[in-house]
Amino acid sequence: MDLSHKALTRRQMLRGLAVAGLAAGAVPLLGACGGDQTGQSQRFASAAPASGTPRRGGSLKVGLVGGGSSETIDAQVYYSRIDGTRLAQLYEPLMQLKPDATGYENVLAESVEPNATGDEWTIRVKDGIEFHNGKTLDAEDVRFTFGRIKASTAGGSQLFKTLIDDNSYQMLDKRTLRFRTRQPFFPVPDMLNDFTARVVPVGYDPLKPVGTGPFRFGSFTAGRESVFPRFDNYRIEGRPYVDEVRILSFPDSTALVNSMMSGQIDAIEAVSLSAVPQLSQNPEVLVLRGVNPDQWIPVFMRVDLEPFTDPRVREAMKLLVDRDQMVKQVFGGHGEIENDYQLVYPGLYGDPGIPQRSLDVDKAKSLLKAAGHEGFQVELVTAPFVAEAIGTAEVFAAQAKAAGVDVRVRQLDTGQFYSGDASNRNLSSDYWTRLSYYAQADTTLAPPPGVPFNETHFADKDWAQAWSVALSSPDEAKRRQAVHDCMRLEWERGGYINWGAQYVFDAVSTDLSGIGETAQSASLGMHNFRDTYFVA
Repeated sequence: MDLSHKALTRRQMLRGLAVAGLAAGAVPLLGACGGDQTGQSQRFASAAPASGTPRRGGSLKVGLVGGGSSETIDAQVYYSRIDGTRLAQLYEPLMQLKPDATGYENVLAESVEPNATGDEWTIRVKDGIEFHNGKTLDAEDVRFTFGRIKASTAGGSQLFKTLIDDNSYQMLDKRTLRFRTRQPFFPVPDMLNDFTARVVPVGYDPLKPVGTGPFRFGSFTAGRESVFPRFDNYRIEGRPYVDEVRILSFPDSTALVNSMMSGQIDAIEAVSLSAVPQLSQNPEVLVLRGVNPDQWIPVFMRVDLEPFTDPRVREAMKLLVDRDQMVKQVFGGHGEIENDYQLVYPGLYGDPGIPQRSLDVDKAKSLLKAAGHEGFQVELVTAPFVAEAIGTAEVFAAQAKAAGVDVRVRQLDTGQFYSGDASNRNLSSDYWTRLSYYAQADTTLAPPPGVPFNETHFADKDWAQAWSVALSSPDEAKRRQAVHDCMRLEWERGGYINWGAQYVFDAVSTDLSGIGETAQSASLGMHNFRDTYFVA
């Protein structure tokens, strides 16, 4: 069960949901440091809904900026966005985020239920679901999958890996598994939604991949192409419509967009902002914009390094940001301002009722003076991990001057940024996508055991106490309030300057239908190609 056969970088592990099409090498950003140039008069669809008569057959060609030789087809390994698109065709989870992101819904599970105290869970799988090799899904497959998740070094919830008691599994019957957790732990559905939590059969071999998804394995060449023929015994009668899905890996956004413009492919995910006007002018292309702005590029402070050990300095840095201007200049207007805590889906405890922080240069100056840090100089380290990252740093540095703060931007290449020594970087930047608060905090904020990348080194006792309640209280209202308490403490004391979130775009051929609206940006209907078809 050794899954460590590939070297794993920090970026590859964490950014499974991130926008690879906007990464280094993408088309230069329009609008960065220059106002809204992408054309707010443009109109975008949020879906390519079912229309006309579904036509069975055809080869659906989907393009993404690829991950090169690191691409994978292993159900429990996730390095880049293209891997997620590929995995969604072959494998399915027990539960997934609802399209409107207000909670979770069963997929392979018939039920997922905790006991009253949240330290014992019972999972029952649906009857008669068939794997691509003809095996019927059962509870042993779930236990086997959990073992692979815990062994994986390339994804999966850290809390899930830590808290499941491996010695507690009970097979109540062929379809029902019960297990205990080492403490009350109610966000199990959040963790089952992880891309690496897709169910595989006992004895699964990633070189001969088998799942329950709408398409089965045909061929896979990392960095080039994968082919998935329709699975004729799929659990939903009449699906999928197309004969096969071909997922093509492109070296950069320019090649990806050119292929879409010329009609060589049918759909692309994560379009660079600079390509949106060009694609919008093509009458054979429909540009889709996600319902929610999903990508955020925070500037973050190391709260354990001077001068950011002082909460007054941290607050001052948050107050010197003109968020509206940042959204216009960095995102070309395609975004919304945010409020210095994790970017969370509104329907998943994401509205804590905290006042929106706004520009207040005078207060920022006053706080810096009281803290003894008037006119200090600091280096902001960044890299072009997404096209907007450099613009973020440059606009932030320009705005900081109004409060007397001299921010010097130091740009590294992406490899240096993530592999280099970050121990003395007290101000830096990063990028994330919208998740549930549980999933995000599990990665960036939670105290041990669990969190792998606390990049702000935030270690707040009050936050940890609220987090414990958010995980363990049997009262759903108390869990919600505890999450909101965590968010407020982030807002007050945390190291993230989350100034805004960006809408992300997909593009599809006007010959395609059946791509539904979802709350997730840049996912072509959550990669749900089972419902996609060519219009007759």
